[in-house]
Amino acid sequence: MIIWSLVVTGASLALMPLVHGDIHLHGELSWKLLFSSNGGAWWALLGVLALLAIGTGLTRPPLFGLLSNLTPANEQGATLGIAQGAGSLARIVGPMFAGPFFQAQPSLPYFACATIAIATALVFMNRIGHHTQPAVTPNL
Repeated sequence: MIIWSLVVTGASLALMPLVHGDIHLHGELSWKLLFSSNGGAWWALLGVLALLAIGTGLTRPPLFGLLSNLTPANEQGATLGIAQGAGSLARIVGPMFAGPFFQAQPSLPYFACATIAIATALVFMNRIGHHTQPAVTPNL
């Protein structure tokens, strides 16, 4: 679940800068525009945002569950607290690093984060592959 959620998150981030609309032609988003024949870009954006919400929403619970399972019982509170703190720090510091990327090229922070998410999924898949045991089939 963690691997696929990271892939979905990475894919949605990579698709985000590819969604374009014509603000000069359509103006601001309105329900009227959304349900007209000119609302395609807005529907594409909503679809990409839905993928992003699904991907990020499915990453945290299994990741924290795995972290809990891999941590000794007497250290779980501290470990989960550090993980929560690291996530909060990333949400604070991340935009500061993304700002210069955005100034250089507006799509760059999206592609960079997509690359990080997919690379993390690949590393995680590689690490899990080395630690999983093959299923034992019963002798019949």
